[in-house]
Amino acid sequence: MLNDKFYVSDKLEERTVELGDGTTEVLHFRHLSNVDFERYALWTNSADEDVLARAHSRLLVLGLSDPDGKPAVTIEQAERIKRPIMQRLITHLLEVNGYGKAAPKAEAGNG
Repeated sequence: MLNDKFYVSDKLEERTVELGDGTTEVLHFRHLSNVDFERYALWTNSADEDVLARAHSRLLVLGLSDPDGKPAVTIEQAERIKRPIMQRLITHLLEVNGYGKAAPKAEAGNG
């Protein structure tokens, strides 16, 4: 049986996100499964323009949560988020999940 370190954490990661007007919001991000990222890869490589255009929004719906773990946005809401803010949100979500410069707190040191 594999050690718990092999599995995606259920713990939410809290991040402070700067909005376009200089204010900040504390948001909560989920650790996503490999299946979620495989779906995201399929979406971002789709020949269907609508699937491709919604890839970031769909990933954000999976990864942005209320503090209690419920989804924080619907797909319709995610599609309306301002572009610079969406880019920041996706950056945080990817970092929490081990992509980019910041290692996730729940995973750090569990190499």
